[in-house]
Formats: sequence, structure tokens, C-alpha cells
Amino acid sequence: MPSGSSFEVYVRVVADHLDQNPLRVREILGLVDIENSLLEVSTDENREITTIRFKIQRNLATPEDIKTWQTPEFKQAAEWLGHVMSQQADDLRRLGQRLDLCVSDYWGYIPAQLTAEIARLGMHLWVFPHEHP
Repeated sequence: MPSGSSFEVYVRVVADHLDQNPLRVREILGLVDIENSLLEVSTDENREITTIRFKIQRNLATPEDIKTWQTPEFKQAAEWLGHVMSQQADDLRRLGQRLDLCVSDYWGYIPAQLTAEIARLGMHLWVFPHEHP
């Protein structure tokens, strides 16, 4: 369960062994000129990290959704990652980038559908028990 108001689920594309070209990262993920009410994309060029944050617009609707997903953030992240093709993740890795799914200020289980998407895309999962920059 979220343990505080700083609970967040987000994707990071991190320069692993080559410099990051933020525009190329956005092109590969289809996030160029994005006008999406569900996503916020930002780049920290000094740290060479592109971050994709999910803007939650509705809560989970049913008891089954709550049992399955725990939070709307997990559901939205799994749905978005489900649209990312393995080829896109491979293209980012060829550019020397690493893909992370980050969960901050949380204790509890990570839904199976979300971990399946993380594994499918070869991402790393980071769980920060407290707020992390």
C-alpha cells in the first residue's frame, strides 16, 4: 500500500554505458510532441535520465480491480508498458540506455500483470521505501 503522499510509479530511461540523446529516446517510445493527459515526460540532461510519470485521472472502479491492482498507478503503468514493443526496449538498449520501473514510498506486493510487463521488456524494478529524488 502507498505509505505516504509521495507514493509514485514512474518509468526511467537512464544512460547506462553511452550518453543519452533525449530526443531519440522520445522518438523510440513515440513520445515526441506528446500532448497526452495521461503522461508527463521530463529529462534531466545533467543526470541523463528521461522520466515518464503517469497522471492518474480515475480511481479503481471495482473491488476486483482493487484486489488485482492495489493502486490506479500500477494499472496505468501496466497498460502503458503493454503498448511498448520489445523492439523499442531493444532499440533503447542498443543506444546504451537502461529501462527502470520505479516505485517510491510503497510497501506491499507489485501486481503480477505489471511484473510480467517489466520482465517482457527486460526492465529493472526499483522500489524505494521512502521518497527518492
